[in-house]
Amino acid sequence: MRIVVIAEEKEVNPKNDFYATSFDFSSKTVTQNIIRCLKNKNYDVVHYLNPQQFLDNIKKHKNDIVFSTLWGGPHSRNKRSYLSSICEAYQIKYIGADTYVQALCQDKYLSKLYLENYMFKIPKYIEIKTFDELKRIDYIDFFPCIIKPSNEGSSVGISDNNIANNKEEAITLAKKILKKYRPILVEQFIDGREISICLAGTTKNIRLCEAVELLLNDEIVGSKIWGFESKKNKKSKVTRKIITNEFPNQFINEAKKIFLELGKVDLMRIDGKWENNNFYVIELSSDCSLHKECFMSSAFKYNNYTYDDMLDVLIQICLDNYNENK
Repeated sequence: MRIVVIAEEKEVNPKNDFYATSFDFSSKTVTQNIIRCLKNKNYDVVHYLNPQQFLDNIKKHKNDIVFSTLWGGPHSRNKRSYLSSICEAYQIKYIGADTYVQALCQDKYLSKLYLENYMFKIPKYIEIKTFDELKRIDYIDFFPCIIKPSNEGSSVGISDNNIANNKEEAITLAKKILKKYRPILVEQFIDGREISICLAGTTKNIRLCEAVELLLNDEIVGSKIWGFESKKNKKSKVTRKIITNEFPNQFINEAKKIFLELGKVDLMRIDGKWENNNFYVIELSSDCSLHKECFMSSAFKYNNYTYDDMLDVLIQICLDNYNENK
């Protein structure tokens, strides 16, 4: 059994601006770290830069395991579903969420509709698809609001300054985003602590569940946004803190319920804001980053796993998921 890593080896362009669509990828550093750590665990590793290279060699990998969560791909709402779909079509085992979950998480509007069946709060929102629909902003009653692309990830189209305090600002910002991204979300902005609930496990056994807080310049996020300037262009110092012991248990239990009911997920973040004893879910992230300082790595480290160990556990979760659902 070999481990197939499908991931780019790019570097972030520090001159990226608001309209850059190239944030969503695996960097050269992350890709090389993952490959090196897998080899440290004595895995035979094969690396491809994209799905096409994988497809060209797919007959060699019928009995292997594919890391499907690393490759970012082109500017497309379907990109996160490519690898899971290929693997399922060829009956190849893969680490990461299945195509249904990937598509659900990629579409922030659909994921909000899905989450209405759970006890978490959801910020008020509307989706806008065209310039003609901008008039709907005249009728919203939730300010400040954040405006962002509905089908993107990795802070694509989200600036540190994407907050609008009134209708005029909202319309101006929405017009700017609609020039590049459609549809967009106009969403109630929650001033609170930014928390990611990190989960890893099978459909029957959750191996890990921790609440991890994001801190910017050693302070709670509060009224700030973790946009592309802070996330990709290193404008802010970013640290993460495990807060599971102070986070309400009912939210942890509800996160576990979502994870188990979604089906094959393997690993996921549930991202939101904690404010006045409420947890407002912002998005579901099945494509969560796996660099050494990320939320998921921090959760594993808190549970005494090294980075190498985390990758090993994710491989075992993948195998367990298939064995449990034969």
